Amino acid sequence: MEFCYEVIRGNTVVGEIRLMEQGLYCKMKCNCTFHLPGIYRLHLECLGIDRNLGVLIPDGNRYSLETMIPTKYIDYEHPTFYISGMDQTSEDKIVSVDSDMPFSYIRNLERARLVYRNGKAKIYIDN
Repeated sequence: MEFCYEVIRGNTVVGEIRLMEQGLYCKMKCNCTFHLPGIYRLHLECLGIDRNLGVLIPDGNRYSLETMIPTKYIDYEHPTFYISGMDQTSEDKIVSVDSDMPFSYIRNLERARLVYRNGKAKIYIDN
């Protein structure tokens, strides 16, 4: 079964989430059509808990994220998906990212942010 939900940033709808049930997990595809400089995380507020689902990956004029989440995290009647923005950071805490390196691991780092400096993607990690 497939479900579709809005993604909000502030009071504005900025994209959509598609959830496809696959046993005990849901495959989640998020596509957001806004393009503002910055780093954004996707959150799920559901069942009284706010869950960080990961960093949205810039892709041209949009942001996207694909991941799997346990079905037990979702009340299909009342989920709220929203985006939180990240501030730009100082250069001394930024690590370069090889373009061949996948960005998927960034979502597992609670304090990591993807940033752009001088036209290159880099990772900022909070201490």
